[in-house]
Amino acid sequence: MNNSTCKFSLSQEGLFLLEQSRKTRICNFIQIKSIIIDKVTDIETYELEYRRRNTNELNTRIIKSEDIQKNNILSLSKYGVDINDNNKSLVSEYLSTSLQTAPIKITLNGYGWIQYKSQKLFIGDTILSAAPTKESLINNAKKLDLAPHGYIEDWLNLYNEYILGNAYLELAVVFGLSAPILNYLSESYPDLTTILIHISGDSTAGKSTASMLAVSTAGNPNQISSKSLMRKWSGTENSIMAILEDISGVPIAFDELSSFRGDNLTALVYTLTDGVGKARAKIDGSLTEPKNWNTIILSNGEASILTKLNNNTGLKARAFEFNNITWTVSAEQAEIIKEVCCNNYGHILPLFVRNLFTYGTDKIIEVFEEEKQLLIEKFPNSRLKDRIVAKFAVFTTTARLLKETGTLDINLDTVFELLYEQELSAITNREIGVIAYEKLLQYLLANRAKLGYNAYKQIGSLKNDSIFIIREELGAILKELRFEDPAIIIKDWSKRDYLITPEGDRKITRKQENNKTLIGYTIKISEEYKPHFFPSTT
Repeated sequence: MNNSTCKFSLSQEGLFLLEQSRKTRICNFIQIKSIIIDKVTDIETYELEYRRRNTNELNTRIIKSEDIQKNNILSLSKYGVDINDNNKSLVSEYLSTSLQTAPIKITLNGYGWIQYKSQKLFIGDTILSAAPTKESLINNAKKLDLAPHGYIEDWLNLYNEYILGNAYLELAVVFGLSAPILNYLSESYPDLTTILIHISGDSTAGKSTASMLAVSTAGNPNQISSKSLMRKWSGTENSIMAILEDISGVPIAFDELSSFRGDNLTALVYTLTDGVGKARAKIDGSLTEPKNWNTIILSNGEASILTKLNNNTGLKARAFEFNNITWTVSAEQAEIIKEVCCNNYGHILPLFVRNLFTYGTDKIIEVFEEEKQLLIEKFPNSRLKDRIVAKFAVFTTTARLLKETGTLDINLDTVFELLYEQELSAITNREIGVIAYEKLLQYLLANRAKLGYNAYKQIGSLKNDSIFIIREELGAILKELRFEDPAIIIKDWSKRDYLITPEGDRKITRKQENNKTLIGYTIKISEEYKPHFFPSTT
């Protein structure tokens, strides 16, 4: 033992100086209970335990490492530490030398999977691992209320009675529990960024109930809590991003899209699904490292989110919409689900993670690859197929792992069928411009007599491998072909380079015919259709 520490004796009665046969009291009880090392910054702080000078109450406070130095230690007096000019040197010496034997704690920040030395850990309310860690690890993140509340038996009874057998509610649970699976896979598959699931439709369809059910697997779904996993869309873009910072592997829900008051929902959704926040300026003018997240975001609202976004192809492989679905069969069922989830939450996700450790986390990638291959074989072809399949395979992997680990009983076939149906519906919306273009050319072939060659006739004219159609005529034809919004079609065609735009950025074409100005659109004819419109040139 260090010679200087031998001069001291500590008990609940206080700190004493030992000199030969004398024992002199220095101050009230005081000790460094633990040394805390922040894994991210490598900065040390100390957990100081002491009895207050006036009340003798036992207190604990986190202090800076420099606070126990002789020149700074008097600053602890304001917290009730029994320190003064007469004893500061001895107290400083005692605390400094006692660091050699103080236990060490490592603090970890944020949520989700991390690699710590040779071990894979999951940070939730507590830190989960396959085997006990040598060091004492503590979670420094307090942003979310993930502490298990109520009884897991009550949540499981709800699941068995009201959820199991209801295909869409089972899917909602799978969405929530896909957060740790997505986060685990993202390390090996960098393109697996945050996935946004938007539930839209009538106000009585159970959208909020489904969202609450999904996040209750991980933590508090009560919106009245400042640490709830169920948030509102009503914040600013920056405040919404701030909610997600450092959150991985834990689902978050945003309620009622109509309350969003920001300027650019498209940019926000892109950032949310990209999972990288904004760098912020420090006092010295330098920038902080941007915060990250990787999780499942659930959103709901009566309105479709896709209709509010720009026609960005990439977003259609990041944000998925489940529209006009009745999630709950009755108002009574919805109220029961909400009540149970609000009183019994935070049990299932940590149970799932613990079961994954037992099952073998290394098998997650193996199952994912199998599920991805299955979806590749069965899903319809589209431009985004590979990206869609990778995202949806996260959900089918989660469903399979829930069943194989014994966490929850899930109907795997039903989960696949719902995702398959959603993709079929989405393809129609994603490829609406292509479908409209094909149907228009077929319509015009059937009504070729209404088109003039090099001159306007009834609905338009043919010239130079293109078709000019009067604006009003095109709108009427598209509506006849059951395309409700011609403006969406024209916008899509412009992005696909289906239009000839002689006026630059303007999509319309102006022509002079018989002293009349005709306004319409000039549409390119694909190679496949040219021989049918211009047979004499082939």
